Amino acid sequence: MRSIIIAFIAVLVATGGWFVAWRSLMADDVAAIEASIKHHYETIKTATPTATLKADAVYATGFPFAFRVAVHRPTLTQIWGGESYAVSFEKIELERVNDIRWRVRLPAAFDAMYAKESAAPEQYRVSLNETPQLWLEGENLTHYGALLPRKLVLDVTLNGTTKQIGFDFPLQLPMPIFMPIPADASRPLQIFVGMLREAMVYSTP
Repeated sequence: MRSIIIAFIAVLVATGGWFVAWRSLMADDVAAIEASIKHHYETIKTATPTATLKADAVYATGFPFAFRVAVHRPTLTQIWGGESYAVSFEKIELERVNDIRWRVRLPAAFDAMYAKESAAPEQYRVSLNETPQLWLEGENLTHYGALLPRKLVLDVTLNGTTKQIGFDFPLQLPMPIFMPIPADASRPLQIFVGMLREAMVYSTP
């Protein structure tokens, strides 16, 4: 019995020691993602003062054998006159590929919102049939590259009603082409939320 207790204590000590070392190894990666979010927040604010990029928390994840950075509830919002637009993920994870490139793990579902003064907000839930592959690279992660599935289907839910929006991508690239992340994110955000509204509110085929 005594030997079992000693072995158990040894395992706890070893696990605790590895956790401390793992956290130390992840500190620079967490700081790099925090710096990237700050950079993009300032860039977006400069281009569109009514737009905001924020995240509730940034922390290391994957213990004991994986080394990833989690970003909890990253959200892009914009106010345009009396209208508000938003897209939010519960969590994304980033895994370093090399000194300048990160692989992004996207969830299979995310939230979007449209609101107008004197009206109840429209809360959308969007689920993907297949998650696109996404990478970020460069100082402050200023460039992105993606590989899209041959057919991307969005299941969009609003007020208990679900409809599908499909996109065909017949041209399949063997590797991602990296492009700068636009400073003005307001237009893509408005277009995306507007597409959801066309399908769910105005029933545009």
